[in-house]
Amino acid sequence: MVDINDRDNDAPLESFYNGLYSIGQAAVPINMIVLGASLHNTYQKTKKEKADWESGSSIVSKRMSDGGSRGFTSCLAFGVVLGKMVIMPVLGVGCVILLSLVYKIPGDIDASFYLTLLIVTATPTANNVMTMAVQAGKDGIMAKLLFWQYFLAPVVLTVSVGGFVALASTY
Repeated sequence: MVDINDRDNDAPLESFYNGLYSIGQAAVPINMIVLGASLHNTYQKTKKEKADWESGSSIVSKRMSDGGSRGFTSCLAFGVVLGKMVIMPVLGVGCVILLSLVYKIPGDIDASFYLTLLIVTATPTANNVMTMAVQAGKDGIMAKLLFWQYFLAPVVLTVSVGGFVALASTY
């Protein structure tokens, strides 16, 4: 149904495939817009609460019951980043080593197979989780947690992927 031989777009369902492919390419930018909007919304609510607190308004007692930043601490952010971007890759390495002992992957694809498994464990939380959090009304904390994961990803992910490439090339 998709032209994989000469790639001249003459397969029967090629236009359907091209449409789905275009929608798929739009998914990441749309999720980034949702994440940015949630971060901005959380910032605006926090700013309003601070102004209400300084003016003595009783609205502060509600403290963003719609999923705002109540309960968010730097310790929480550190724990999530540590768990998702350090502990998960370590567990992934253990799983890959165990898998390599239990099941023999063909030699022509083994390095790329193991590298793919390892990289999946090291990447930050997907932005589609942000879309789910918005639907649940709990986007404030999730937006901040995603921000810190993506903020630290260039350093942590570089170290992880470098180690993964070295490990995958040994198998």
